[in-house]
Amino acid sequence: MNAKPMFISLLLVAMTMLIACGGDGDDDPKKPNNPDNPNNPSPTYTLLVSPTQLTFNYDGGEQTIDVTTNAPGWTAESNKSWCTTKRDGTKLIVKTTANNDGELRTAIVTVKTTDGKEQRTVTVTQTVGSGASYIRPIQSTITFSAQATKIEEVIRVETNLSGWTCSSNAEWCMARCDATNLYLFIIENILMDERKAVVTLSHEGTDYAQVFVTQEGVVTLYADFPDGQTLPVNGGSIKVKVYTNIKDWTAAPTATNCWFSVTKSDNETLTLTASARQGTTPRPAQEVKVTADYETLSFTISEATSSNEGYGYGDGSEWDE
Repeated sequence: MNAKPMFISLLLVAMTMLIACGGDGDDDPKKPNNPDNPNNPSPTYTLLVSPTQLTFNYDGGEQTIDVTTNAPGWTAESNKSWCTTKRDGTKLIVKTTANNDGELRTAIVTVKTTDGKEQRTVTVTQTVGSGASYIRPIQSTITFSAQATKIEEVIRVETNLSGWTCSSNAEWCMARCDATNLYLFIIENILMDERKAVVTLSHEGTDYAQVFVTQEGVVTLYADFPDGQTLPVNGGSIKVKVYTNIKDWTAAPTATNCWFSVTKSDNETLTLTASARQGTTPRPAQEVKVTADYETLSFTISEATSSNEGYGYGDGSEWDE
């Protein structure tokens, strides 16, 4: 028997079997994506809640929390029966019943994305019922700037108790009190991050109220603007990175009639866009001012030079950049 035809037959059978098996299926477009595949990562969700602290009077009521997320869904749950939650679109309604317990009470509301990977908490505090002893500060939350130092903030306190005391859980926020007032002394914050303290008002070992104190971090602000950076003569844009821990910063040219515009593309990018020059005379350099809270910075932008400068022909559109 001739061996060559038999070899060819066996080779054809093997190729047919490989085609039928279809390999390991990794390239099959109908195969579902592997969530652990780094080329197809799971989406990253963000979750923000504001405010993160609520204080209710003894008689209860409703307050609203704003929930911001890019997740397809979110849930909220309270760890105390007297504090309930209800979702209303992008808002969370927190409701408390009257406090007849005779003492300050606190609940924690947990907000989380449906996948459970992102969650935030809201502290809910309720003062004591009017029929019992009470200590009620007229202000339960207060915010200081980072530069606050040796400041004495006075918060009036309503109470039917004498000899009540106050204490702070942070060294940078010192507290003292008399019969009708709470006094806060704040030390300057030299860090970028904000910090929080809780001042508790008590009487004979029982806590009746709390004041939540926040101090902002030091404002940082600088821009990644290279020396000599210019805008093109024929018009065009450049981007400048701005680094700051202040969300609502602004930027604008200092001149009223400027040959370029300044727009804030996102929270860290400025876009400077020049119009095309319509003449032969170089346009003057202009200053851009960036402001973040009490900090400011400025840089000067000029247009690029042209090899045709000063020849006095055309509208400039054919010049070199």
